[in-house]
Amino acid sequence: MVLWRDRPAGYKIGFSGLSISIVAYVIGFSVPYWSLLNLKDYGYVDQTIGLWHACIHESLTCVSNVHGSNPAWMNAARALCSVAVILFCISLLSGCFRNATRSGQISCEGTGRHVEGCAIIATIVGAVGCIIYAAEFHRIYVYAYDVGHLYWAFGLVCGALGVAGICACVMFAFNRQQNLRQRRATTVRARGPNGFPVSIQFPVEMGEDRVHIPYFGDVMPNHMVLGASPMQPPSYEMVTTGYSKPPTDVTDAPPLYEDITKNSVLPPEVVAHLLNENKDSEQSGSGNQS
Repeated sequence: MVLWRDRPAGYKIGFSGLSISIVAYVIGFSVPYWSLLNLKDYGYVDQTIGLWHACIHESLTCVSNVHGSNPAWMNAARALCSVAVILFCISLLSGCFRNATRSGQISCEGTGRHVEGCAIIATIVGAVGCIIYAAEFHRIYVYAYDVGHLYWAFGLVCGALGVAGICACVMFAFNRQQNLRQRRATTVRARGPNGFPVSIQFPVEMGEDRVHIPYFGDVMPNHMVLGASPMQPPSYEMVTTGYSKPPTDVTDAPPLYEDITKNSVLPPEVVAHLLNENKDSEQSGSGNQS
């Protein structure tokens, strides 16, 4: 099982950086300092604008920036950045769970990449939202009127996205390397009948009434992991004839299982004694009938 204390140093650094960048992203996402409008030359006060609020720069008086007249680009940037926040929260909570509990073992088969996967997707989605916001803000307020510029919260969000993406890639690399080492250490190496090395993993619980036989099939070398299949011993009829029951339409049927057992297990003198007793009993039975 993989816990936080068992993680390599690179993974710990990556997860710590990811956690800090997520906190920074949420702060930048919430505050109304994505852009600054310089309106004093036009007889108005300077304003700071965020995704959710617009504020007077000097007095910090804020009003909601969410209303029906918002342009489409603002709604798109707001929606994409909100999705990124949700994915970042899922990544952070999943990482804390997997690093703190034994039930959160990350499989080396690729089914446990929730932490890194959510972080990478959130980085891409958030970056698209930031690009839309920056492009439209420059087109409207900078190129057309030259009355504003992007502010510190936008830079904080972009920096947090970059750090989060790098840390997620570092976690993915170190986690994959560690899982591959654990897989090699916990499997038993063997060779199948076709000469290729295969890995056999026997079941933990083996019932008393079952025979566990490892199965070797046509597998790719060094990759396939085969399990031991629980199988009941086949019947005598199945071994000798291929039928689960004795055939009725075959003239040359095999001898009975009891005869084979007596002749192959008992000593010859015991078998002769039993045959004599059987012959005497048959003669006495025929005499009584007569």
